[in-house]
This record gives sequence, C-alpha cells and structure tokens, in this order.
Amino acid sequence: GGDFAPNMISHCTVYTSFYGIETNNAIVVNINDCVVYQTVSHAYYIRNISNSVVINGSRTYQIGGDGVHVNNSQE
Repeated sequence: GGDFAPNMISHCTVYTSFYGIETNNAIVVNINDCVVYQTVSHAYYIRNISNSVVINGSRTYQIGGDGVHVNNSQE
C-alpha cells in the first residue's frame, strides 16, 4: 500500500473561471478526462506541496495562462 489514498477528479468540464482545476497542499491526486476552457489564468494549477499529481487524458482550450502551472510542488 501507501500512506495516502488517491483523490480522483474525473470527467469534469470547467468553463469561465479564474483557475480551471487547482490543487493546494493536496497529496496523491489523479485528474482524468477533464476539459478546461476559457479561464482567466492557468487551466491546471498545481501548488503548495501538491505532490504526486497525475493529469491524464485532459484538454485545455482558450485559456489566459499556462496549460499546466506547477508552483512549489516536486512531483
């Protein structure tokens, strides 16, 4: 096993928000089959020791920042 159970974000559509999907101090996150479009800033914002995050099969459209922005997270 492991020390942390995985968190799952799956089959989501995010439309016209500041950030699309943001993780903050989140450990072991799986982001699967999500669509983010027309954000003001980053589509996927991984920050503040959000380690072991996987983004799989997801897309971004017409965003104002980075598709994936990682800040202070190692994995």
